[in-house]
Amino acid sequence: MPIDDYLEKLTIEPVKHKKTYKIHPFIGNPNDYIILPETKDRPDILVKRSTIHYPGLISSQILDKHLENTNIFLLPLSYFVELLDYLFCSSKFYNAEGIQIPSYENVLGNFIKQIYDDYEFLGNTFSLQGGFNMWWENTYTKIIDGKLKKVSEELDLDALFEDRSISITSWIKDPTPQGFPRKNCLYGLNDYEKPESGSNYVIDFSGDKFGIKNRNMIIDLDIVFRPALIL
Repeated sequence: MPIDDYLEKLTIEPVKHKKTYKIHPFIGNPNDYIILPETKDRPDILVKRSTIHYPGLISSQILDKHLENTNIFLLPLSYFVELLDYLFCSSKFYNAEGIQIPSYENVLGNFIKQIYDDYEFLGNTFSLQGGFNMWWENTYTKIIDGKLKKVSEELDLDALFEDRSISITSWIKDPTPQGFPRKNCLYGLNDYEKPESGSNYVIDFSGDKFGIKNRNMIIDLDIVFRPALIL
C-alpha cells in the first residue's frame, strides 16, 4: 500500500459540536473563541479566549453604541458566572466553527493565564433610583428571544450587598438570576465589592486571587473586555 494511502487512513476527523456554524465576519481565527453552550434562556454564545483593549474615557452607553452594528457585547455578570462554571466543570470545548479544541491547548489554564495580568470590564452598570423609597438598578445587555437587548432591572433582592470575601465555588454553583453571589455565599479567598452608583463591574486580577470590583469607564484610559457574540 502506498504510504500516502496509509497515512490517509490514519487521519482522524475532528470532533464537531452538535451544530454547524457560519463564521461571523468579525472573527479572524475561529480557534480564538469558545462556544458557551446554550441554556433554556439563551442560545449559544461565542466568547473570545483573550481580552482586547479599547480606548477609554467613554461611558458604557457610548461603548454600546460603538459596538451596536457588530453584534458584539460585553458579558454581564450573569453570563460570566456561567462561563466560569463551564470552564471549571467541562472537559470539552469547541471553537467558533463547532470543532472540539484539542485538550493539549489547556483552555482553562490559558484562559486564566491570559487574563491574570489585567482586569476586564463586564457589561453591568449600576445606579441608585427613586426618591424616598430608593432602589438599586442594574443595567446590562441581555439575550431575549435570541436578540441582544439593553435592560434595566432592580437588583436581585438576594444579592450579596456588602464588601467581603467569597468562595468562588459557592458563588458559581448558586448565583442569583443576575449572576451575583447570594447573601449566604460562603466566605473564601476571592474579593467581592457591592455595587456602587455610576460604576461598572470588572473582574480584577491584580491580586493573588481575582475579585469582583467596581470601576468607572468614564475615567479609565483603557477599557479591557472580552468580546462576546450570540450564535
